[in-house]
Amino acid sequence: MALKFLNKKGWNNGSLRNIENVWKAKQKHEVEQRKLEELRKQIQDEREKFEFRLLQEQVGLVP
Repeated sequence: MALKFLNKKGWNNGSLRNIENVWKAKQKHEVEQRKLEELRKQIQDEREKFEFRLLQEQVGLVP
């Protein structure tokens, strides 16, 4: 059968254009996830520093 025309349809998941679009979307998602993880780490570090500073002030080590 001549089903080669299906690869040219816009909805076909086997077309190179759709494969490329999916790959680009996955790459973009991975970059966003890395950025979010970095922000989470930064926020956690800031919280720990703030809590440590409060403890130092409560004990009287820092004026």
